[in-house]
Amino acid sequence: MTFDPLAITAPKEPRVSAPSVLLLGEPGVGKTYSIATLATDPRIEKVFYLFTDPGGDESILDGFQDYGAPMEKLHWHYVPPASQGWDTMQELATKVSTMSYETIAGLKQGINKSDHRQMFEIIGVLGNFQCQRTGELYGDASKWPENYAVIFDSLTGLNRIARESAVGAKPTLHQGEWGVAMSMEENFIRKFVADIRGPRVMIGHVDKQYNELTQKQTFQVSLLGNKLAPHIPHLFSDVIFAHRVGKDFLWSTVDDRIALKSRNLPIGDKLKPSFKLVLDKWEARKEFARTATAQA
Repeated sequence: MTFDPLAITAPKEPRVSAPSVLLLGEPGVGKTYSIATLATDPRIEKVFYLFTDPGGDESILDGFQDYGAPMEKLHWHYVPPASQGWDTMQELATKVSTMSYETIAGLKQGINKSDHRQMFEIIGVLGNFQCQRTGELYGDASKWPENYAVIFDSLTGLNRIARESAVGAKPTLHQGEWGVAMSMEENFIRKFVADIRGPRVMIGHVDKQYNELTQKQTFQVSLLGNKLAPHIPHLFSDVIFAHRVGKDFLWSTVDDRIALKSRNLPIGDKLKPSFKLVLDKWEARKEFARTATAQA
């Protein structure tokens, strides 16, 4: 069969990538609270909130209430961290008190790995999302339309989940196990950013570091191992640093303490913590592509 360029049917309009946001900050700076601004925007039909940190529903519900966001848009699912049973904790305490560090590190099968399946649950939820608020099933997140926003909260919880998937309750990891856990975490982040079509947000905390060369404190996204953290921000369209000045909650896209990125927000350190400008820029980009394509 020969190639016939005339047989190609052009799409009705060009597809323009939705924004992908890495929202970083220390605890208590309004990261989860700001998610409600997605739901107040008429361009977003549904907001799916997958969280691993206890109390995440408290923050997002407060945001929805205070912003007056419609609750019918919100769908959540909580994957709690593994809770070790008393027997597991007793077994671990026995090993720690009777084994050397080298012996514990050398345990090839980890400890009670079968009780630490949260990574499988997270993947399963995004494969067929069930809202724990309404009980409804929404199918595969990668097949949702562009007006469905998806939030994962947080990367700090993912750190623990990926680690425990590799070794269970084992308190220490050897180099190979660190590599396995980091690979699982990186693969999940890449899948989330690359395959979900609508606006997606990952929330994370920051690790503080001291730069001996500049003698300044710096920040980077808190992930498993320092080697992984520098490779993640480039996957996102925007990397935002949430912070607080007095009673004011703010976003920053410029800060010499942390590598930030802005494709959909202005450059500044006192931005209103709202996703409206992010969606406005996306809409403007789509309109430009539609107009330019129609005129071609």
